[in-house]
Amino acid sequence: MALAGLVGSHAAAVGADQIARIPLVQPIAGSCLLVMMAGWPLSVLAMVGVAALTGVVADLGWVESLSRLVWLGLVPATLTVVLGALIRRWLPHHLFVYILGRGFFASLLAMSMAGLLAWLVQGPPAGVQAEDLLLGRWLSAWADAFLTGMMVAIFVAFRPQWLATYSDALYLPR
Repeated sequence: MALAGLVGSHAAAVGADQIARIPLVQPIAGSCLLVMMAGWPLSVLAMVGVAALTGVVADLGWVESLSRLVWLGLVPATLTVVLGALIRRWLPHHLFVYILGRGFFASLLAMSMAGLLAWLVQGPPAGVQAEDLLLGRWLSAWADAFLTGMMVAIFVAFRPQWLATYSDALYLPR
């Protein structure tokens, strides 16, 4: 049930910039949280549906819908998995490291790098300066990371079974 709500909010967020006609800011997608909750394969499956739904609701073409799937979904999700694996490998297995490292910093870096890669590949939208676009994406990445970190902290405390990437055996002292 929580996953369905997250996917629905992802659909609303992905199209909000298009509906408001503000191309500067990268929408808060929630893909990093979705990966932490469902794992990479299920997240990708959900994101395909969300991209299709967003394309229909926001009246986007298939190219724009695919672009959003890649840059707001697949790339941040994959980077979240890679950064999470690096954190698990190189940092202590501690609850604080999981919440702050994987929940916040990995999300911040994943969304920031996805925004930068999107800019490098596609360039800025017409009428938008590159510096403004990168600043907007950086600030949006902070918002996404803050929300992801907050939800991860809440889920670890009250519903750890909702996080596919969390294990009591790994992160709680014996």
